[in-house]
Amino acid sequence: MVAEDAFIKLFINLHNFINSNSTIMDLIPITHVKMTKDKWLRQKIKYDDELLMGDIIIEMGKKSYEWIQSKNDLEIPCDYDSFKEDFINLCYDKYLK
Repeated sequence: MVAEDAFIKLFINLHNFINSNSTIMDLIPITHVKMTKDKWLRQKIKYDDELLMGDIIIEMGKKSYEWIQSKNDLEIPCDYDSFKEDFINLCYDKYLK
C-alpha cells in the first residue's frame, strides 16, 4: 500500500509538471555558478604575480578604442568610459559562459 501511495504521488507530480508551463530545463540542477565580474577582473594572470585579468582587458579595450578612432570609415557612438564598460562586459559574457 505504501508503494502504491508513493507511485500515485509521483504520478500526480508528473501530471502537474506536464500540464504546467515548466520545461525540462526546470529539472536540470545548477552544478556550476558563474564567477562574478569583479572577481574575474581581480584574478591574477598565470605566471605573473602583479598583472590582473582586468589590466589585460582594459588594455585591450583601450587599444581597440584607439584603433577604431584611427579609422576614417568607423565611428564610435559613445565616450571612452562607456566603451570600456561595454568592452569589459562583452569579454566577461563571452569568456565566462
